[in-house]
Amino acid sequence: MIKIKIVNEKAITPKKAYMGDAGFDVYSLEDKTLYPLERYKFRLGFCVEFPENYVLMICDKSGLAVNYGLSTIANIIDSTYRGEIHVVMINLSENIVEIKQGQKIAQMLLLPCYTGQEIFEIENLSSSSRGSGGFGSTGAY
Repeated sequence: MIKIKIVNEKAITPKKAYMGDAGFDVYSLEDKTLYPLERYKFRLGFCVEFPENYVLMICDKSGLAVNYGLSTIANIIDSTYRGEIHVVMINLSENIVEIKQGQKIAQMLLLPCYTGQEIFEIENLSSSSRGSGGFGSTGAY
């Protein structure tokens, strides 16, 4: 469960477009022009609370990424954070992009994660079918 506290009157409560969607859409509080290679921190106007052993991730909207070259960065929110949530966005295109107040700019996903502090140093790892095959090892380019 995600609890939110609205801290800006312009904030729009995150929503899912369809039942079964993974992410909740989040919305810009302001109009903003993003120039090529410019990054900007968009306030969302709300704070969150969610269970320990989860992480809230801010992720791209696929349409903004493919059509306009917009991507999100700095997208991890810990369960202990209680401040306002932001979207850090970068314009990776060669074009100026206009963001309008109330526009969907990203999505947030609540995912389980390991929050323990234990890391064990060992001599050998167990084997797996992939082994140490890295980038491109599955045939994808």
